[in-house]
Amino acid sequence: MTTPLFRNTSVSMFSVGLLLLASIAQAQAPSQSFFSAVAFGTNNALLSNGITNRSWINPATSPAKRSDLATQDGKYSSAEVLQYKPSSTVSQSVRTDLRTHLIRTNSSPEFQAEITKALSTDAIWQEFDRLLTSYGYSSRNLADVMAAYYVCGWEIVHKQEIQPQQFKAIRNQLAVTMANSPDIRRLSDAEKQRTAEAMGIMTAIAGAGSQELLKQRNQQGFAELQQAVYQSFSRQGIDLKQLKLTDDGFVMG
Repeated sequence: MTTPLFRNTSVSMFSVGLLLLASIAQAQAPSQSFFSAVAFGTNNALLSNGITNRSWINPATSPAKRSDLATQDGKYSSAEVLQYKPSSTVSQSVRTDLRTHLIRTNSSPEFQAEITKALSTDAIWQEFDRLLTSYGYSSRNLADVMAAYYVCGWEIVHKQEIQPQQFKAIRNQLAVTMANSPDIRRLSDAEKQRTAEAMGIMTAIAGAGSQELLKQRNQQGFAELQQAVYQSFSRQGIDLKQLKLTDDGFVMG
């Protein structure tokens, strides 16, 4: 879904996306570069409660829930616990924190100036919101945003496209787990927004950048991006290379 999702993104987004290459190239290790900002910007509860580790992926963990995803789709996709009321103050804080973190990954004045400019407004987040909305999903729904984050990472690492129905299955996997998670239920609107916007911004930049690299046939750059994404997810306990896609979503190979 990364290819159709980001194919019609703006030229400025492609330019911002390519900034990640400078970060990857200058970092001591890809996992310390651009994508480390995702974990930096998310709530620790999400990183420790089974949402961003492999427990939600393995169908053996909760087969009953997996088998009933079709009927639970509407219930969990609209669950209030997955949604949040946005605040402009939180948005500004997320962009400031991401900018501060990202400029530390690259000492180039040009890179730092471009990152500062790119994150001085909410343009990237608005682009992500527009694209997600055009496919029938919401940037105000934490499961929808996290599904886009995982799908973008998987597509980059595997250099494959996910079909719309498969994206929906993955979103449902997340929605069922998250809607039943005590940790998620305890998150405030601000915490959910901070997580959603950090993941959304990084997903949008990665998706746009990957498409531009493919368009330019920049194999080395794309390989570096794949490694950076792979290592970033590995640090969260997920081996993207071992993830297989089925009609019910992701399963571990």
